Amino acid sequence: MFLIQINGLEYLIKHKLSVLEACKSLGYTIPRFCYHESLSLSGNCRMCLVEVVGIEKPAASCITEIENGMKIWLNTSFVKKARENVLEFLLLNHPLDCPICDQGGECDLQDQTFKYSIDTSKSFFNKNSVNDKNCGPLIKTIMTRCIHCTRCVRFSTEIAGNEFYGTTLRGGHTEISSYIDKTFNSEISGNVIDLCPVGALTAKIQAFKARPWELKIFEAIDLTDGLGSNIYINYKDNDVVRILPRPAGFINETFISDKARFFFDGLKKNRASNLFKRENKKLLHNIKDIYSYSRYKKDKLKQKTALSKTTWNLLAENYIWSVRVSKNICLLDNNLGSNFLSFIFSFSNRFKNSFSVKRLSSFVSEDFFIQNNNGFITDINSVDRCFLFSSNIRFEACILNMRLRIKQNLNSLTVFNFGNFVSNNIINSFTCSNIFKSLTFLEGKLFISSAFETLKKKSLFIMGSYLNNSGLILNTIKLLLFRFSPESKTIKITSFLNFEGLNYFGIKNLKSKDFKFGNNSYQKNIISLKLEDTFNCRKRILCYNKQSVTKFCWWIASNLSAICTRIDAILPTHSFFQEADFFFNLEQRPQNSGFVFKPLSESRSFPSYFSRFFFDLNSKSKNTFEHNRYVLELKANTELFEINKKATFKNNLKIKLLSNTLVVYQPLKSLIEDFFLFNTALNKNSKTLQNCSNLNRKKTTNFN
Repeated sequence: MFLIQINGLEYLIKHKLSVLEACKSLGYTIPRFCYHESLSLSGNCRMCLVEVVGIEKPAASCITEIENGMKIWLNTSFVKKARENVLEFLLLNHPLDCPICDQGGECDLQDQTFKYSIDTSKSFFNKNSVNDKNCGPLIKTIMTRCIHCTRCVRFSTEIAGNEFYGTTLRGGHTEISSYIDKTFNSEISGNVIDLCPVGALTAKIQAFKARPWELKIFEAIDLTDGLGSNIYINYKDNDVVRILPRPAGFINETFISDKARFFFDGLKKNRASNLFKRENKKLLHNIKDIYSYSRYKKDKLKQKTALSKTTWNLLAENYIWSVRVSKNICLLDNNLGSNFLSFIFSFSNRFKNSFSVKRLSSFVSEDFFIQNNNGFITDINSVDRCFLFSSNIRFEACILNMRLRIKQNLNSLTVFNFGNFVSNNIINSFTCSNIFKSLTFLEGKLFISSAFETLKKKSLFIMGSYLNNSGLILNTIKLLLFRFSPESKTIKITSFLNFEGLNYFGIKNLKSKDFKFGNNSYQKNIISLKLEDTFNCRKRILCYNKQSVTKFCWWIASNLSAICTRIDAILPTHSFFQEADFFFNLEQRPQNSGFVFKPLSESRSFPSYFSRFFFDLNSKSKNTFEHNRYVLELKANTELFEINKKATFKNNLKIKLLSNTLVVYQPLKSLIEDFFLFNTALNKNSKTLQNCSNLNRKKTTNFN
């Protein structure tokens, strides 16, 4: 216990803290520029000066530790004069461009200048200017505004693991720069925009768009990976202006990925704004003809377009009757919300003879769902060994990779890699590259298995989704590891947002026999819901041209793609952030994503379309489904799986690792090859992420 005095009042502090942290915990505000909770201490801005009795000079509170009996004064004239002098030096070369600065309204230097600085300067020399740096397509730099707080330098070294920023020259000529001319190659590089206290580092796509006081704020979750990072959405006039991280210590702390921060410009690109139907089975070679009225007006005299605008009444008169009288198959995407999955499963149970639900995935195989919340991300802080199986965690879960790097920098964390050698900015021991060696390790026959047997603390096992494609059931490995070490944690990396939700509702993958003519399960109508335009999607859906009986395909999505030129009917639906839903992240944590802004006038939700298909507006209320009760419980109680964990593993299960479909000597690899354009159609439509992907491909080698 430490007894200290702050402004004449006595306080008891339990732990050894710095003066700034102690004052912050007690509710006192001390101005600072270089200090940040997630970074190491530097003490170079000198803005957090305080008066300590017994010390003649003002002390920097961020690097001064408290002592028993210390007396601290925060608002004396001595302290104010010291802060005025510091601000005067910071403003010597600072430009007077606050009216055009994108940081205006959120600038720490602007706030502190208004409070402590004077209106005149003693310097009569001209201001020095600094050349701007090229940090890539995301970060805009105006380095004349830089105050050398070195937050970006410490972030690139400690958090990102890429020593891009550094200090060059000395004295009054000091600059923040990269030592060689290159771009900031990191999946979390955009976080330096939030860390910069002035307008030196800002977002390029946000430049001159809006002021902070004009924006509305909404809380949501990241929809670009399976982690579900917490974010703030700032929007103006039904347009997303920027996305910021929302502090959440149990997932992403105060950081988010670049994909989550800059993907929103794809929300309005290639949007399906009207209903379209296909005519005369023609092919449309230019996707712009679908939604460009001017192009349609020019070409209407030459030839009839393949897709033309239509209304729901025309579709109902000609095509809806076939949905009611024939068999239908519904193909789902991996990113659909659990609210809709509950509805569609109830719908399929009501119309069992004419409606079936399958998921179409070209990346991962289906897996079983175990009610086990055995993978809390916060448990990373309590492990001392980490085992990676067939996972490039830098691309598949970059925030999880960041937490491992922070843990490795603070304490000793040993990482063993089973799979291809990749550069994930973590010091790891590359062990093997095929499944046979991995199974040998799990069976205890490998030399490195002794590290698993002599654990003093918990260990963390991170399983990649590619193991399922090799014929190895991930949940089987989970049970094996749990029997060996019940205290260890196992996390299955999934790059899709609601992949665990699909396993929870038991939705199976599409089989080739489902489209085979003459089979009892032969489907007449194909209803696709937000599918990605991939090779597997075209192979499955467009194969009806070769069948003797013609199928009719309904494409229900928010964004258009090239495959839409060969679809029979296109129905626009809501995009992300335009409807309320909730998702299971990779650690089976239910997270809510609310309604942010209004959808387009012609778009409708999925339940609305299905109710129109079957002329039943109350199908959900008439048929209650067992999962609906669980969904309501999960919203209210996120610890539901943890309660049922012991009941799940109380029996001794017979585990068979090897199966008939297992390719033993197949090399392990990562599921993702392009970080920026993987997962959702919004990423592929985003111009910003396309530029990042092109730049990354130019600089990529075989070991990155």
